[in-house]
Amino acid sequence: MKKIKVLTVIQLMRKGGVELAAINFARGLDKSLYDVTFLLVDRLENQDETLADELRFEGFGIVSLPDNCRGYYARYKFILSFLNENHFDVVHSHVLFFSGAVLAAAKKAGVAVRAAHSHAVRWNREENIKFKIYKFVMRTLLKFNCNLELACSQKAGEFLFGKKEYDKHGIFVPNGIDTKKFAFNSAYRAEIRREFSVAENEILVGHIGSIYKIKNQIFLVDVFAKMLEKNKNMKLVLVGEKCDSKPVEDKINALGLTDKAILTEQRSDVFKFYSAMDIMIFPSLFEAFPVSLIEAQASSLPCLVSSAVTSEIKQNENVRFLSLDESLSAWADAAFDLISIDRFSLSNKKLIENFDIKKVSKSLQKYYSERL
Repeated sequence: MKKIKVLTVIQLMRKGGVELAAINFARGLDKSLYDVTFLLVDRLENQDETLADELRFEGFGIVSLPDNCRGYYARYKFILSFLNENHFDVVHSHVLFFSGAVLAAAKKAGVAVRAAHSHAVRWNREENIKFKIYKFVMRTLLKFNCNLELACSQKAGEFLFGKKEYDKHGIFVPNGIDTKKFAFNSAYRAEIRREFSVAENEILVGHIGSIYKIKNQIFLVDVFAKMLEKNKNMKLVLVGEKCDSKPVEDKINALGLTDKAILTEQRSDVFKFYSAMDIMIFPSLFEAFPVSLIEAQASSLPCLVSSAVTSEIKQNENVRFLSLDESLSAWADAAFDLISIDRFSLSNKKLIENFDIKKVSKSLQKYYSERL
């Protein structure tokens, strides 16, 4: 039987954020039925070549826009030409508002299934007049060219498509993960703690995610310092790409925490860290639906989360939300309260039911099939 050809459009090849969610979806599709190619619309120097090699080994195709392909219209023309030359049954775009141009090209090229997938609740730059015009144009293109409106949360759907449009046509698709891979593992706990000289009786506070302003790790360092006032037997680990790490490192140095804080850069074995940690503190300024919080809950890890993050993320009972307006003492106290709960006494059955990638991907395949 001829396979269904899917083009998954992402910004770049990386092991985090939107790209990780998109890669998980692609990996979850039935390989006997689907043939997936990734189209990267960002510059080549930003790519994780190790991840790209992994995906090629698994049978995925990877195509990048040429270096000289700059500007929205030039990118649209390249994508249209590529789609005309290579027949695809599905185009699944994860590039926020630029999905409007991607799917306009897809419709013109005769692609049957044209999906736009939102993973954001706000623009991470100033929403000036230029952006508002861009958003209006792209939303208009989506309205006339997209026939599968997907989002990782209600707010994410409203941000990309508009509330009225998403309420009418939108479909919630959770950011699925391999729940077995992220389940608690005592061997992983011992391995990571040994690597970073964390004793078993030490509390390990952690965070998974790129180090930059939106993730608000500076606030996390302040919370950790406040926790140390009550218990010195603790360490902090920040796992993620150092996009803007200097302010965080400066804060660590200013508070005299260099012997307590560990910054690891991006890791290929991030799944092991959830078992090593005793709590994940996630004080983001805003988020759509962070995959790392689902991964953490698959490990039954207690999570203290900013109330700026959607409450839809909560699947386990040892997850608590707190406003960033609350004091550092309130955050520290809440963290200790969560740590005191036996993580193994709680069920994560709800999470597995809702977020296991095999189940999520079956739903996605159903949505594809209905439009083919």
